[in-house]
Amino acid sequence: MDYTKIYPLRIILDFRLALYKQSFSTVQNEYYSLLNKYHLYDKRDEPISSLSLGMKKKAAIIATTLVHANVYIFDEPTGGIDHDAKIEIVSLFKEIDLKTEMYSDCHA
Repeated sequence: MDYTKIYPLRIILDFRLALYKQSFSTVQNEYYSLLNKYHLYDKRDEPISSLSLGMKKKAAIIATTLVHANVYIFDEPTGGIDHDAKIEIVSLFKEIDLKTEMYSDCHA
């Protein structure tokens, strides 16, 4: 079953946090701040499948970076999305802690 069709972003985030033995309360302020900044707050309770491709990618990056891992690997994070969404994703990457290693793959 594709859980992104029925579950909203918050449920997916809770699952990811649980994998890293973290709780939502530890990232709650950062979560809401990022949702507001990247225009996803009003979509937070909608199934992920209802979001545009750019919104899905921003939501995935937010959910991924909130676990505060040491290394992140992204495969074509800006592929297939419009210019404005690309700018927002690049801005989001710039916010990731400089102590974190990040690898991104983009095909030319």
